[in-house]
Amino acid sequence: MFVVLLIFMFFLHLEQAIERLPEGRQAEAFAVLMAGLPRDLQQLKLMWKRLASDSSLAVLGATLPRSLRQLQLDFTFCQHITDAGVAALAANLSSSLQQLQLDFTECSGITDAGLAALAANLSSSLQQLQLDFTKCRLISDAGLAALAANLPSSLPQLQLNIEWCAKISDAGLAALGANLPNSLLRLQVDLTLCDKISDAGLAALAANLPSSLQQFQLQLGGWLPTSVSPDARRAAEAGPESLRAWAAAVEPAAPWHGQEVTPAPPAPNATLAGPTATSALLATAAAAETCPDGLIAEIHSDNTDVGQLEFSFVVIDTFRTPLFSALGFAIGLGKLSLDFTECHVWNSSNFSDADLAALAASLPISLQQLQLDFTKCRLISDAGLAALAANLPNSLQQLQLNFTGCQKISDAGLAALAANLPSSLQQLQFQCYGIRENNNNNNNNNNSSSNNNNNISDAAYQAAQEGPAALRAWAATNNNDNNNNNNNNYNDTSQLQPVIPIPAP
Repeated sequence: MFVVLLIFMFFLHLEQAIERLPEGRQAEAFAVLMAGLPRDLQQLKLMWKRLASDSSLAVLGATLPRSLRQLQLDFTFCQHITDAGVAALAANLSSSLQQLQLDFTECSGITDAGLAALAANLSSSLQQLQLDFTKCRLISDAGLAALAANLPSSLPQLQLNIEWCAKISDAGLAALGANLPNSLLRLQVDLTLCDKISDAGLAALAANLPSSLQQFQLQLGGWLPTSVSPDARRAAEAGPESLRAWAAAVEPAAPWHGQEVTPAPPAPNATLAGPTATSALLATAAAAETCPDGLIAEIHSDNTDVGQLEFSFVVIDTFRTPLFSALGFAIGLGKLSLDFTECHVWNSSNFSDADLAALAASLPISLQQLQLDFTKCRLISDAGLAALAANLPNSLQQLQLNFTGCQKISDAGLAALAANLPSSLQQLQFQCYGIRENNNNNNNNNNSSSNNNNNISDAAYQAAQEGPAALRAWAATNNNDNNNNNNNNYNDTSQLQPVIPIPAP
């Protein structure tokens, strides 16, 4: 219900680190991820370092939800990104954006035209703009002037990092100062190692600082010799009032009498030719319109013969339901790895039998490898394990389950699992640390073997460690005992109430 409420409020937060994916098929995995973004997503944080390219930004731009309010993208060290990619992304930025953070550190292919294309598409509703073009050495005064000329008039917060942009000079800084919005409350500019900046540029900036400015930070660090005097540095570090006072006393550096800069024209938004996988998966994005709650998590691809795609994700409480819905659209998924250990931290309701039943019902029929970690999900019982077992795909070859600390799992649940193991299953790994420890403690305290439903016996555990055949044999031998002792009715999963899927808007 918590997730449903968030969706109705048009609020969801996704954090995805694409950089951890195998290099070979990152573009394809990225397009699949984008295809699953909810149409009413309001916050997106994406990090893809080193390997993102223009086609990646084109895919991203084409699939960004128009509902976005906050967008944070980190493409640090992506030297295959050029002005064309920036223009493709910028042309699709939502007009409703309120916070925009873009990090293009060391994207050396970006020039003034790329910065101008971005500037031309800034939303007038922006409340916070944070841009990092560190070591984008092709950006000059013309690019900075284009950005300054397009800053939203009501912008309250601006953070600009142009460190190591050696083509930036006093003229560019003066152009920035002349166009700062009157609404600006916070301004942070990093000019470290911009060695063409002098007292004249600082004075021109100081003369145009908005009277509304409350917080001001100007960084001028670096080991290269500069034309910035010690007095100017000290004034800049002390704050806007000190910088204004210093500038007022400087002659003839202020007001600015240098040559005005012509803003750079924006790069055209040309159609980018991406890899085959990208174009094919953009069609998948269109098909995903029928599943607005499709939240595809971390995607991996490999060269094994057990499936085309692998999904691996550490699940927090907010992501459960959209993730389960997305799995239903993961056609051809061969490997799935989900870690629910964080759920007990994020929500006191924890991960329950109903959640496990919903997950089980959404498992793709193509799965051949499944790994699930429910460590410390203490609400899971035999009923949840039985629901999972009843929905295991017939194609499954490898199964890894971790129920460490789930003390409501007993021999009865293992028997239900054994009864439903697919005939194709070749490998089984079952962990239940904490359950057996409790069982062993009971044995020591009572000087007798424990057969209660809240623990797993040594015999059951040993059978699970030996593999599918041994577990089936154990279950067949102990079937009558388990039936007599099972008060949780683990074979009847009809009483489980799965979590409610997010409805389409």
